[in-house]
Amino acid sequence: MKKTCVYAVVLLLLIMITGCPAFWKAADATLKKLMYNEVEVPEFSAKKTSYSVVLPAGTTEPPTVTAIPAVEGVNIVITDAETLPGTATVLVTSLNGKASLTYSIFFTMKVAISIVADPPDGGEFSGDGEYIYGDLVTIVATPSIHHTFSGWYLEPEEESFEESGDDPIYTDPVATFPALKDVSLLAGFNPMEYTFNLVPVPPEGGEVAGGGAVNYGDSVGLSALSNEGYGFAGWWIDGYMFSDQAADLVSTVEILSHTACITCTEYTIEGRFDPSAPQWQLDITIEATPVDGGETWGEGVYPYGSYVTVGATPSEHFNFDGWYVGGEELSQGATYTFPANDYYTEGVTYTALPLVGAFVDIIYSFNAVADPPEGGTVSGGGTAKYGESVLFMASPNESYTFDGWYYGEENMSGSPSFTLDTASFLDTHTLPVTSTENIFTFTAKFQTQPPPEGWLFVTIDASPTGKGEVSGAGKYSYGEDVTLGATPIDYYDFGGWYTDGEMLSEDLPYTFNTSEWLPTQGVTDTLPIEAWFPPIEYQFNAVADPPEGGTVSGGGTAKYGESVLFMASPNESYTFDGWYYGEENMSGSPSFTLDTASFLDTHTLPVTSTENSFTFTAKFDLDVPDTVTVDLRAEPPEGGQVSGGGEFPKGSSTIISAVPNSGYEFSGWYYDPCGTPFSDSQTLTLSNLQFDLALFASFHKP
Repeated sequence: MKKTCVYAVVLLLLIMITGCPAFWKAADATLKKLMYNEVEVPEFSAKKTSYSVVLPAGTTEPPTVTAIPAVEGVNIVITDAETLPGTATVLVTSLNGKASLTYSIFFTMKVAISIVADPPDGGEFSGDGEYIYGDLVTIVATPSIHHTFSGWYLEPEEESFEESGDDPIYTDPVATFPALKDVSLLAGFNPMEYTFNLVPVPPEGGEVAGGGAVNYGDSVGLSALSNEGYGFAGWWIDGYMFSDQAADLVSTVEILSHTACITCTEYTIEGRFDPSAPQWQLDITIEATPVDGGETWGEGVYPYGSYVTVGATPSEHFNFDGWYVGGEELSQGATYTFPANDYYTEGVTYTALPLVGAFVDIIYSFNAVADPPEGGTVSGGGTAKYGESVLFMASPNESYTFDGWYYGEENMSGSPSFTLDTASFLDTHTLPVTSTENIFTFTAKFQTQPPPEGWLFVTIDASPTGKGEVSGAGKYSYGEDVTLGATPIDYYDFGGWYTDGEMLSEDLPYTFNTSEWLPTQGVTDTLPIEAWFPPIEYQFNAVADPPEGGTVSGGGTAKYGESVLFMASPNESYTFDGWYYGEENMSGSPSFTLDTASFLDTHTLPVTSTENSFTFTAKFDLDVPDTVTVDLRAEPPEGGQVSGGGEFPKGSSTIISAVPNSGYEFSGWYYDPCGTPFSDSQTLTLSNLQFDLALFASFHKP
């Protein structure tokens, strides 16, 4: 027992001297944190490598996975999911390259199923809500009374769902399908069709018309005409009078609310006549004033109990003013409905009602404005009816001349005094371009008078020739602003404006006044200007990935059409994979010459550049051997024999064994050299070998 304790103390000192904790750290391939879109994976544990995450409904792009290792500097390779649902993986390799772990996250998402009823009161539905991708969805539609189910349809904005087009995607009220994408559905319901047969009661009492096949929610037209000796006594169904108007339009909802049979689809409506009912008629006549002001309708003879509807449509350039009888206004509405009985007098069988539909001329406003306001004064314009004339007058101020009267961009007259024929104008300008309702604006345009003699002739040359386009050359008067413009061709930049070798400006555009170059008015001079277009200098950078994988050189600055050389040399334990621009493999050779013309012509939006700086990456891969070495020894050497070591293919197995010599006993297998316990079995199988392993069998004397 004493010897064992002494051995344990020596072993502990050996661990402290050899730094065994650093070995454990070098072999650590776990993560401290795992995230997607900067959100921590729920219930993450370094020892748990498989996860499942449900993303919110409406998610279309796979998340971006990031990871923080437990040991800084380990190699991490993240492969994001390419689709949804999909799996992202994180491969972590320890510092010593002997241990690795693969974490996986399976991403799925919620699917939103939304449903609306069409029409809203046509029925009820269930089954809408959020589901996990792939779950079965069951939708159920239940029509309301007086409605039938017509089918399940896609909302109009849906792009595709079993390519249904305008046809229903399901015809059964109960349907089941997998939740594979967000879907907006319509539960279609149709109003039932009902037939209404009209009969006169008694038959000799009069005549009835209307009824027929009508959908629920629509209205039924009813018309009754009493025979001599009878008066109209109302419309009846199942013993209930739902209208007392001889001519009426009644909703099926109102009629069916008074029926005894809720399952019937055909009903009989009685138009009842009674000898005791009033036998009276209202004779409507209509006069339009003025006669050409518009058209009217609604004249006729209306029986007792009916409604009268009259209407008016004004002619062009007229408005409707109202309905009148005997000079008294009845209504301002173009369509006017009133009960005939308003004019019934007991004991009278006939009443005449002469109506007047009044129309009035539209009053148009014609406004006059000056452009520019300081260019002159304007007068005239005003209000006018169609066919009247409107006078406009303009007088230019000093230093200005009159250009013309304009309506929008249309020149109406070149004379300062201009008379507008409103009839001709309104007939050809139905959509005023500068009007609000019936207000039209006419503009008197004025021009400044020509300046006194004296000009600056501006000439512009591009240097080098053909490397850009310029504008602004011409003849300018004293005191006038000159604006110069320049546009370089591809791969060239604008370098400034020069005259006689001296820079004037780097501005684009560049504006100056001719007075800067002409000493006084009346002087003529020429100003030669040169626009300089230098070639763009592009920066091509070379980097190594990973940095410890190798060394790179080359790159630098170059103009369009020049060549750039890149060179890469892998470090020990690494191999060269290729030169990359973003994810594009540019060359598999360590020595790579870039043709900048071809590259810039096909890469207008650099994926790894800042303005005109481009980065090329030499990628290196870790050269992992195909075999592993199992190194075994006895400690002390005379304590026993070991077997099973050697060189083996990666992933294979070996059986190791320790046999003590005479006078010794087996203590256990330990990591070499730090002495961390590995196993207390004399014989054991090492399976799926991935990394070199050094062990020693410890023997002791009893």
